[in-house]
Amino acid sequence: MKSPPGEEHDHPHPVRFEVSLQLEELDLPQAQLRLGPEFASGGPLSNGAVSTSINMPPQATLGFAYKVSDAWSFMADYQYTVWGWFSDVNIDFANPGTPDLALHPTNKDTHGFRFGTEYQYNSKVQLRGGYLYHTASSPAQFVTPLLPEAPRNEFTLGAGIALSPRWHADLAYQYIKQNDRRGTVNLAQGNTGVYQFSAHLFGAGLSSIKAMMRSVASPISPMWR
Repeated sequence: MKSPPGEEHDHPHPVRFEVSLQLEELDLPQAQLRLGPEFASGGPLSNGAVSTSINMPPQATLGFAYKVSDAWSFMADYQYTVWGWFSDVNIDFANPGTPDLALHPTNKDTHGFRFGTEYQYNSKVQLRGGYLYHTASSPAQFVTPLLPEAPRNEFTLGAGIALSPRWHADLAYQYIKQNDRRGTVNLAQGNTGVYQFSAHLFGAGLSSIKAMMRSVASPISPMWR
């Protein structure tokens, strides 16, 4: 049985951030001698408010699910994110002595491909697996600590277990392997190092089936009240 394709899209919207910046001077005699005045009131490294506004990019997702048999289901979706709209970031410092920053990441649009499957092993156990691939938004000339990303592959395993007629448990594991990518900490010097990243993620959940049914049914059926 094949379910009709589903789609989702988000419109771009600005998000404003306002924080208080506090810098601490290194406890090193030579650093204090050279940078001490910079930390003084009104200096470029003195504490103060910082603000910026970021335009979150629009994105669209298209997916479908296919029931291969009574026990086996397959799902897939594709996500397109317009990171190209995230092209300018202006960081404003309230302190007049601190120069404002203007970043131009010139990000690229990204593509995400996700595949998953679920197998009903028996009446109480569901087995799950998945694979995800994402392209990178950062261009070669702007791979920095702000977003040291690269194309990445992700692998997932999971299980759903009916512990009793009322209680249900879910277990999940994900391995993320990002490709090594050359980058920098100083744009003026070009790419001077390699960023590496991988991660192992674990998840677990416990739910009450009766409570879930009550929350869904109570608005339309008084028998659950």
